[in-house]
Amino acid sequence: MSSPKEQCATLPETGVEPGVSQGRWRRLSQAAAATRLMLLALSLSLSLALAAGPATAGLDGLATGEVKDFSVALLPEPAPDVAFIAADGSEMRLADLQGKVVLLNFWATWCAPCVREMPSLDRLQAELGGEDFEVLAVSVDRGGLKTAGDFLRKHEIVNLQTASDPRMAMFRALGGKVMPTTLLIGADGKILGRLEGPAEWDSPEAKALVRAAVTGQ
Repeated sequence: MSSPKEQCATLPETGVEPGVSQGRWRRLSQAAAATRLMLLALSLSLSLALAAGPATAGLDGLATGEVKDFSVALLPEPAPDVAFIAADGSEMRLADLQGKVVLLNFWATWCAPCVREMPSLDRLQAELGGEDFEVLAVSVDRGGLKTAGDFLRKHEIVNLQTASDPRMAMFRALGGKVMPTTLLIGADGKILGRLEGPAEWDSPEAKALVRAAVTGQ
């Protein structure tokens, strides 16, 4: 009968278990390393999501009714630093509006859904616009401020002043694909979410979404 010592297998100096080839051991090691990296990346993403959570935590459950298609950002990122033309003709950037929540709406006079939702944006600005919130309408019409401004006056949009992005540089930088596209930007300048397509922006659901962004709840 062999002694207990003889029954125990001794690992070779290479650390490879008996019966496992060097090639297979290498593949197993590489797979284990890849798994560790994947878990590390997942852990990092979760940590970032938890860190960003308070900014958007209260918005997810409010994407209902008229704003049911509002997509809440998992990890809010700063809006890109792209210039556009303000209503007074001066150059402006979104960073100039930090300190207040902004509902940024890209629209055009030739876009029928944009035209339909414009009165609701006008009413939203009239009701909630102020020091802590602003509706920023940005026209992508090639005719610039004159084309957009004349259109708003003709349709009696009195509470909104439109900015202009005639080359669609800002629209593209913000990932715009369809018209209209509306983004909700926090007071810290980070994008909280977006809605592609029209909505009734003075509906109870839309106002609840905006108020939650303003109060941070």
